[in-house]
Amino acid sequence: MAERCIEKYFNMNAGQYCGVLMKEPMSKKIAKLLYKQNQEIQELLASDLSQVEISNWTLAYPNGEQTIINYFETDTNDEKLKRIKLFDKSSQIKFCKNVYHTDKKYNAASEDVKDTFEKEGV
Repeated sequence: MAERCIEKYFNMNAGQYCGVLMKEPMSKKIAKLLYKQNQEIQELLASDLSQVEISNWTLAYPNGEQTIINYFETDTNDEKLKRIKLFDKSSQIKFCKNVYHTDKKYNAASEDVKDTFEKEGV
């Protein structure tokens, strides 16, 4: 049976894939690194706006197949700077309210955790 974790855990995802769970002390260290990196990236992007365009996307359905198309419009430097300020790598780390531990693997682990969670009535 899965067991609810008492300690605070934070998740850092790896894009579309599952990431890593970290205890609070580690998450604070990672958050500081991401903040510093975020500042450096924003400064680099803002240092030469001629190398930057605002990214947009739309969907098209050629031959019935969904396809993502990226594009950019003619934007002012102020608009580019506003978009650059939106970057926040520290948002990659999020507190997880419900964290469980199980000795099972793969599908059995998922079912074990769901069953325990539902039995607790949380």
